[in-house]
Amino acid sequence: MIGLNNKLKANLRDLRKNIRNNQNKIIRKLKENHTCHICIFCGTEKDLSKEHILPQWIYDKDPNKFFITNTNGVSQTYNKSVLPCCESCNNEILGHLEYRIQKVFKNTNIGQNQYTIEKIELIILWLEIIAYKLQVMEIRRTFNKDKNSDFIPYLANFPIALLQDLTLSPAKVFSNLRKSLNKISIKSKGNRLNSIIFFKTKNTHFHFMHTANSFIYIELPKYDTALFYFLNEAFNNEKNAFEKCMEIMKKAY
Repeated sequence: MIGLNNKLKANLRDLRKNIRNNQNKIIRKLKENHTCHICIFCGTEKDLSKEHILPQWIYDKDPNKFFITNTNGVSQTYNKSVLPCCESCNNEILGHLEYRIQKVFKNTNIGQNQYTIEKIELIILWLEIIAYKLQVMEIRRTFNKDKNSDFIPYLANFPIALLQDLTLSPAKVFSNLRKSLNKISIKSKGNRLNSIIFFKTKNTHFHFMHTANSFIYIELPKYDTALFYFLNEAFNNEKNAFEKCMEIMKKAY
């Protein structure tokens, strides 16, 4: 059984502490300048490095894998999709977490009942961190001109996040971002255990889907595993979550 070693436990405590102590600063800085250069986990402006939104190991560093921004149709490769993150948060905390997550997938048979609660909670935390990074990416991205698409000049510096859903006010966008930070800072994921579905996949190619504040779906061919996680829905049992997941997958995949 793979448990959390003392080093990782200490790292995750530091991560939660960093977020609790600095989330107001992070949100304020992003409001003032959505392209500001601060660590998105602790808010420092020192010793910044680049944190990949999706870990490179899950798509084998394939430079041809890319995001599509529906708002203006501009593509961006996963490999170049990075965010500012300090050396400590990036290498010490997130790097150790990524290493442990790979160990979990490598050493666990497919199936929800094969994962210990401790492992599931670690995977949920990992997915919540990815979801938060995706939100920050959309806030930092501007409505840039694409050579093959129409362009409205006065929208050039608007964050994509404010244009994707015009029913959301800027205040709501940042409120959702704060909620994502709060999730990461919560140690226990006990009430989220039925919100994640594990699949065995025979797909040989990495696949990723995400809808903000709704779900994340990741296929990991290297480990014959696929994950579907409801970001904001809790379920009484696995059956209800699986049925809802299948409804979404039939429409989206």
